[in-house]
Amino acid sequence: MNKPLATFPAGIKDYIFNVYYYRLQLVGVIEDPNFLQLHELDKYLTPTSYIDWRFSVHWPAPILDVYGNPIKSEELLQLLYQVSAKTGWPLLTIKSSRKYF
Repeated sequence: MNKPLATFPAGIKDYIFNVYYYRLQLVGVIEDPNFLQLHELDKYLTPTSYIDWRFSVHWPAPILDVYGNPIKSEELLQLLYQVSAKTGWPLLTIKSSRKYF
């Protein structure tokens, strides 16, 4: 699935918030509508390969900003929960890399 499951206004400038299906979970990406969206770049990469790359640079998070950095936003998280409720797919979960002894 390369197309976003849902698109919302991001509430930041004129950016949009696209929700993608990523490895059995949901990830939201803030995108600038003045440029090609992830799903429009399928000639070069897929949303999954982009998210894989961003997670190799930064820690995995359910929301990525317009630069691909993880961010926290309660408003956008609520939008992800709405999509999750409609689709039945969970949000990306973050597992701690810490080991406890």
